[in-house]
Amino acid sequence: MNKRIIKIATVDDQEEARIDVTVKLKKTFELPRMKGIDYDLDTYSHGNELLDSDQEYDLILLDYEMPTMNGLEIAMELNKLRPRPRLIFLTSYDMPAKKMFEVFPKGYIYKSDPVEEFQRIMIKQVEKILHQRRLEIIYYENETYEMEYKGKKEKISENVRKTKLINVKDIAYFETGISKKVKTSYIYMTNGNVYLTHKAMSYWLSMLPADEFVHSSKHYVIGLRHVKEIRHAEVIFKHDDMESMTLSRTLKKKFKTAFDYYQLEVEDD
Repeated sequence: MNKRIIKIATVDDQEEARIDVTVKLKKTFELPRMKGIDYDLDTYSHGNELLDSDQEYDLILLDYEMPTMNGLEIAMELNKLRPRPRLIFLTSYDMPAKKMFEVFPKGYIYKSDPVEEFQRIMIKQVEKILHQRRLEIIYYENETYEMEYKGKKEKISENVRKTKLINVKDIAYFETGISKKVKTSYIYMTNGNVYLTHKAMSYWLSMLPADEFVHSSKHYVIGLRHVKEIRHAEVIFKHDDMESMTLSRTLKKKFKTAFDYYQLEVEDD
């Protein structure tokens, strides 16, 4: 199974604090819930080192109290980047609410917090990062072209292998089980594009956040962010041009529970 890699940086002028974060991250990614997910970690002792690195990070753990350039000043510079990394402040003191709103971090962690609290916050952030990820797919398109043979022009059709980066958040649903001889999955996007892949559904599910992509029946997996409501046994999409789907009797309860939980998580973000 391919590992999903989260790129993380931590900035703290105290070596002991950098070591503490390193240890806590290692323990976090060893949890069963983080199976299939790994991380790359870079550590910096000063904010300028980070800003001069030209590295792109998914998540930055930023000490708030540092000499020369404090966490707030670094955060203001990081917020100018595109794509913008998620920021979490590390602090030994209460954070000033006004200053927090100036840079909109995704939260803060007290350095004295037990590892369980550190893990709770990190797991939530990692899951949200994966929700926003781009995914490289290999897909196949049928292309028709003309060729001349013995003075006659003939039309030739073939499946052409292509690659593309797609945004996970733009995946509406997957369909599988069309062919019993070849592993195939169709990826349906919100803009109407459909991609034929020669990967089993289990492969795609291993690459996607488990709390967002859920089976609605044996052959379909739906992205919960695009569900407007569940009406009886029908899944109604937010997009008017997408037809509703019927939940299978065996998966209806599980799907509804997952959708309700996802709605609560979205409101809490």
